[in-house]
Amino acid sequence: EIYSLTSQGLLESAAALETIDLSSRRKSQPVHRNPVPQAYEVGISVEIHSPGPHSMPMLVGDRVYTVGVTSKFHCLDKKTGQALWSHDLYKEFKGRVKVYGYSCQPLAYKNMVILMVGGAEHALMAFNQKNGSVVWQKHYFFNCNSSPILINVDGQDQVVALMFQDIIGVDPISGELLWSHPHYTGYGLAISMPVRGEDNLLFLSSSYGGGGRVLHLSQTGGKTKVEQVWYGSRIRIHFGSILRIGDYIYGSSGHDGPTPLTAVEVKTGKVAW
Repeated sequence: EIYSLTSQGLLESAAALETIDLSSRRKSQPVHRNPVPQAYEVGISVEIHSPGPHSMPMLVGDRVYTVGVTSKFHCLDKKTGQALWSHDLYKEFKGRVKVYGYSCQPLAYKNMVILMVGGAEHALMAFNQKNGSVVWQKHYFFNCNSSPILINVDGQDQVVALMFQDIIGVDPISGELLWSHPHYTGYGLAISMPVRGEDNLLFLSSSYGGGGRVLHLSQTGGKTKVEQVWYGSRIRIHFGSILRIGDYIYGSSGHDGPTPLTAVEVKTGKVAW
């Protein structure tokens, strides 16, 4: 089955579609839909901007976790689409909603779901997968349109999140802040997700003056050491994914720019083409 978020008017739906053998020439049929009303009362301009959804569902075992454009967070039964529990990140936790709406993808770790919420003491939050209870909520960083990733630094799991004007690393178990590094983005519109390689080089990039940079992460005396390897203003990956293959980073660079695809040497920042 394929799981997706869709929208029609002011309804968002988590939909499950059956997968089929293309040789059968049979159309895929919906298994279930779960319409969820989205009230646009939190500063999102539907007339100017897309009504969403912007976030991708996450499938864990027999459950599907979704977040709508207005920060409605749901845990759904995979087979029926029935809501098992839910949270309104904006109303319950004073989450910060961007003008384009919420777009963070849920991240699963052990028995938790981790999300960027934004604001005082809940920049990041972890919820129990089974019942939706809050496991931890920490830190004061505004969120952006990016999503957190899970990395491992010399044997230690870390959740890395590109926030409004910083990139941070936290302990996924406790939420403890392990490190942070400034990364300016105009309007806080950092959208692409960071990419880490096995050499502990972490690449991040954004448009609106953000540029691209590589950080080297390492463990020293039980603490994470962060060193900037290079920074370049020419690399401004705005929408879409960043792909690392070998020693090169590939992505679409520029806000309204002429570079649909570029390749950058990850260790030096040199533009290959």
